[in-house]
Amino acid sequence: MLVEELEPRLVPAIPRPDHVVLVMEENHAENQVIGTTKAPYINNTLVPQGAFMTNSFAIEHPSLPNYLDIFSGSNHGITTDVFPVPGAPFSAPSLGGEVIKAGFTFDTYAESLPSVGSTAGWSPYPYDHDHAPWNCFKDDPASTQLPFQGYWPTDYTKLPAVSIVSPNLLNDMHDGTITQGDTWLQKNIDSYAQWAKAHNSLLIVTWDEDDGSQNNQVATIFVGQMVVPGRYNEKINHFSILRTIEDMYGLTYAGASATAISISDIWSTTGTPPATPSSLTATAASSSEIDLAWSESSTNVTQFKIERSTDNVNFTQITTTTAGVTTYKDTGLTASTTYYYRVRAS
Repeated sequence: MLVEELEPRLVPAIPRPDHVVLVMEENHAENQVIGTTKAPYINNTLVPQGAFMTNSFAIEHPSLPNYLDIFSGSNHGITTDVFPVPGAPFSAPSLGGEVIKAGFTFDTYAESLPSVGSTAGWSPYPYDHDHAPWNCFKDDPASTQLPFQGYWPTDYTKLPAVSIVSPNLLNDMHDGTITQGDTWLQKNIDSYAQWAKAHNSLLIVTWDEDDGSQNNQVATIFVGQMVVPGRYNEKINHFSILRTIEDMYGLTYAGASATAISISDIWSTTGTPPATPSSLTATAASSSEIDLAWSESSTNVTQFKIERSTDNVNFTQITTTTAGVTTYKDTGLTASTTYYYRVRAS
């Protein structure tokens, strides 16, 4: 038996930057950073020039699970700062792997990382693998895991589409002071922030968690050409940030980002959602293959997202197609099983 369902997807107008740089800071509540003279660069430059999210939260404690959350939508059972054995034990999708799978470029820059793709743990200090656990994912190649020193470009056109920056323990406010971390950001990241405002690029600065004093509320700031500066009060978390980046590049949703809501009201660009795709058909080509076809109903479509369910309640995205591609062969299916489909234009 086969039942097919068609549903429009009204995705908010979310821009696609040429570059997104996510900088992760450490262990401070929002009220310890915002409004303090200890962080003059953050308060006098980044906040006035960007979108300051006044209701932003980390997911949990301690640090490592939050890095896994923002990178892959799950802590994968890791609830302490005892990091997994390097060598990519997680087969779940990650942001890095999904960016690469979609045909874009991705790199991470970890300050004091000894070498490209290093599996070092807490040595040499002040490097900390807990704050850069990217090599714990099978889909994120070692070649994308770079030291900050010597690899962070001065020509920002050389940056990948998406990158993550992890200062070391002395410069991310973990072991060093708030002022030390603020100074590091100004010295190393401000030139990119100012460049981004004129080059269709985006900087995101957030914290992994608070210090236990503010219900895990942390500062999150977006700066870039497409950002409307101001203070925004909707509640967001690390899953919201991950979902927003995924929607920017049309990626498959990882873990809990599938049910998160993209941040959509801070952008200067606007657009009209595409019309609902029409005339969806599903044909059983064999006992293990169903062929889908539909009609494109808008000229402002960038991609179609195809979702499948076996209960007509819980749908999983199985693939995407680009604008103009209105067929898909779903293979590897189980005979005598009812499958439900949705095609969403975005």
